[in-house]
Amino acid sequence: MSPTPKFSAASSPVDLAAGAIERLKKKLLDLSLRNRLLNFRHSSTARNHVRLVDEVPELVFEKLLGGAGLRFRAIDLPELEPEDERTQAFRNALSHARDQDPEYLAAKVSLGRRPRRQSVRQVERDLRNRLRATRGLPPWQSPASAEHQASSQGINSSYDLPAAVDATSPRGARDREVQTLLFPDLMEARLNAIREAGHTLEADAGISALYCAFGFLEWYEALDSSEPHYAPLVLVPVDIERQLVNGTYVFELHGREGDIETNVALAEKLRQDFGVELAWSEDATLWTWLADIQRIVTSRDKRWRVKRWVTIGLFTFDRLAMFRDLNAATWPQEGAPREHEILQQMFGGGEHVETAAYSEDRDSESPPCKQLLPFLIADANVSQCYEAA
Repeated sequence: MSPTPKFSAASSPVDLAAGAIERLKKKLLDLSLRNRLLNFRHSSTARNHVRLVDEVPELVFEKLLGGAGLRFRAIDLPELEPEDERTQAFRNALSHARDQDPEYLAAKVSLGRRPRRQSVRQVERDLRNRLRATRGLPPWQSPASAEHQASSQGINSSYDLPAAVDATSPRGARDREVQTLLFPDLMEARLNAIREAGHTLEADAGISALYCAFGFLEWYEALDSSEPHYAPLVLVPVDIERQLVNGTYVFELHGREGDIETNVALAEKLRQDFGVELAWSEDATLWTWLADIQRIVTSRDKRWRVKRWVTIGLFTFDRLAMFRDLNAATWPQEGAPREHEILQQMFGGGEHVETAAYSEDRDSESPPCKQLLPFLIADANVSQCYEAA
């Protein structure tokens, strides 16, 4: 429990109100590692975010701000059969086995009514390998790694994105797509989950939480700490739109109305704990932002670095908006909250204004409730009003 603050007798109501507002403002920020804005954990199995590869962050940033719709692209599925399974003899045997093999038939039933394509492919591959064994052929497995398959397609699978367009890339990062490192079925499941969770948050809590994060700061709690933490830097509000095309869902990323967010929680954490001041210039480009932050944090710890990652996911900023609203630097010169009469009474011990409770022309014939309307949220029972009077 924090100690009760002490004030001098000379403290004015304005000063006391300002101090109280500042204390309340700090409580709005969670500066612990529980806050995903300070300690975001990427995971290949998480259903609340998806990452991009083989893109240039600055170009994606500009396209979103320009109103472009960017279609999510999956990694193409690998070949499902080797050359020695393409003979007519093998295909005839396979067709017969699909009707007769008890293990295959049982496995298909166990998949249920809406099986994942990856599961269906694995059941099919198991059947083929059993058939291969009867012919003295070694088992064969299609490359399961999305990274391996991406490499075979000429796609850079690194999440550390480049700073410039690579003219040798087959896509050149100039199209209207954004590349994921997921096979189609997994990409569809992941994007559906993110989209539905975002809609639920907005419908139930009025929170628009879907953002595209550009750049993450890798930081450490202490000079002798070996565990890195990752915090998003610049976040653009987005929507994920879905439409059915030829029996397949197609997902597009669109910029959403709203302010571009900078990580206020991170800036406050660095200021309070490390004496590092992050400067967010409204006129700078994304590249300049990331480069300036890299230059600033290097003075604290040379291990701290800006990672050029792009992640689409759920980030909540509802309390950060209130934090910014309480920033005294943004208040008007006249009519600042600290000078409001009610706040001075609450925090500064100002005189109670008795007349504030009653309307100016009080009718002695009407119930006292009619004179207390400013304080009532719902109508009260008239008999209760007379008893209170």
